[in-house]
Amino acid sequence: MKRIQILSAFAAVLVVLTCCTTNDLLDDISVSDPTSSTGSDSGATTTATSSTSDSSSEYVNSDPTTIDFSNDFIANNFTAAATTTVTFSESGGATVDNPLSGDTYSVSGNYVIVTLASTGTILKLTGSASNGAILITSEKKFALNLSDLTLSNPNGTAINIQNGHCFVVVDGTNTLSDASSSTYTDDYSSTAKGVMHSEDKLRFSGSGSLTVNAYNATEKHALSSDDWIMVNGPAITATAASGAGHGIKVNDGIYVCSGNVTATAAGNGKKGVNSEAFVYVAGGTLAGSASGGYTYDSDEKDYKAAAGISADGYVTVTNGTLTGSCSGAGGKGINSNFVVNIKGGSVTATATGSDTNNTVDKAPKGLKCDGDLIVEGGTVTAKSSNHEGMETKSTMTVTGGVVWSYSKDDAINSASTMTISGGYVGGYSSGNDAIDSNGNLYINGGNVFAYSQASGAEVAIDANTEGGYKLYVQGGTLVAYPSLERGSSLTQSCYTGSLSTSTWYSFGNSGTAYAFKVPKSGTWVVSSPAGSLYSVSKTGGTSIFGDYGSLDATISSGTAVSLSTYSGGTSTPGGGPGGW
Repeated sequence: MKRIQILSAFAAVLVVLTCCTTNDLLDDISVSDPTSSTGSDSGATTTATSSTSDSSSEYVNSDPTTIDFSNDFIANNFTAAATTTVTFSESGGATVDNPLSGDTYSVSGNYVIVTLASTGTILKLTGSASNGAILITSEKKFALNLSDLTLSNPNGTAINIQNGHCFVVVDGTNTLSDASSSTYTDDYSSTAKGVMHSEDKLRFSGSGSLTVNAYNATEKHALSSDDWIMVNGPAITATAASGAGHGIKVNDGIYVCSGNVTATAAGNGKKGVNSEAFVYVAGGTLAGSASGGYTYDSDEKDYKAAAGISADGYVTVTNGTLTGSCSGAGGKGINSNFVVNIKGGSVTATATGSDTNNTVDKAPKGLKCDGDLIVEGGTVTAKSSNHEGMETKSTMTVTGGVVWSYSKDDAINSASTMTISGGYVGGYSSGNDAIDSNGNLYINGGNVFAYSQASGAEVAIDANTEGGYKLYVQGGTLVAYPSLERGSSLTQSCYTGSLSTSTWYSFGNSGTAYAFKVPKSGTWVVSSPAGSLYSVSKTGGTSIFGDYGSLDATISSGTAVSLSTYSGGTSTPGGGPGGW
């Protein structure tokens, strides 16, 4: 260990900050109540499927919307006493100004060890050092103020918080890094799992930016916590190179209620964001991307695919934006080993990697979950260049929102019952079924758009007839090509009509309505409680379904389309159970 020089104790009497002065540090923090952003909730009552995850987190099966995060807001749960400033310097060693009585600081060059025992310490880190690090242990709650800090440790971690309830206030521009030769064996790094690491919660607030870079230390991440990470305000970028670990790694979950978080990983089997519990977005932006391929885990005797966003527990979005993408072979855009529940906001999941041997372990999928997939509101877009766009190993329930999936294999696939009773659901497959359920498939309401470009026995909407299941059309609006599953139960009548790619259509001929156009001219299956279908003139509206649909469009000059009663189904079974 480097030689430690103990700073002499300060004998001066500490200046007690006034309430106004204390609040000055917190002025830029945007505080909101995380429980207030519930998005669009249509009251789905689907029961979550049990997780098969090996995660040790106590929150692995916890619905994050039921967790009280109020204590994690600095303005609600921290009273500042005074600010101690640690200034790092390329031209000399770090300096410490205004330490509180009871707190200790040990400094050797730009390597600092801090033990906090005082109540209300604000530890401000600023300056620049290309060869430095800080190790923090605290018995009390404290605020860590990152203020225009640039800190790199060629041996490993830059900031290691070993104990203490820490509120991280980010202002200015901050950058933390390890190095390509990092071994994480020095006394500042040996217990750390990343360039910035905490054994407790990390609660980020403020209006500045933080960039964390992990270069080439195996299994060491850019940003990591053994508890959960909460982000309320700042812009955070966490990048892990091909020789490092994940961009962000958390044990108990990540919660974004405001601010912008971007995490990337380049290694095989690595994730942009990897949570052993939940991923929860209630505002702001969380974007994870990965470019690595799959790898084989000899201990677990299983393949590990890369993913933009990966959770062992819930993936929940009530507001804000969640984006996950992966370009590696067999990778997933967004992956949950438990439940995906979209109540509002915007979700985009993209997989562009190759489909290696078309096996389950290595199949690239846009959005995939092992538990239930529930969409109650918001917008969900999933794309896969070489396999399913959107897949659940359990049930799928849509009661609201907009769902659009484009893929080479099944665009939307469920291993069990699929129920659509509201919202807008669109699937486009270039090589298999547009919408495929391996249990019963119920269309009770909403608006369904399904197109299969595949030839042969593939259908637009497929239920597993070989397993004794059916497609039930009992309500809603349906537009499908080329056909529906054989033996479908059509409580609501279905019809066929000749549709053209150059025309907008609507189940109404005037006013404001949902309108659609088709990707291929031909005979389509349609159904609606309104009965009649019209070719229309359309202006305005919000594009959905990859521009094949338009919400709240102004339609006029309707001309009725000639329709014939649909006889029902194909002569042979459809595409079968798909890739689940």
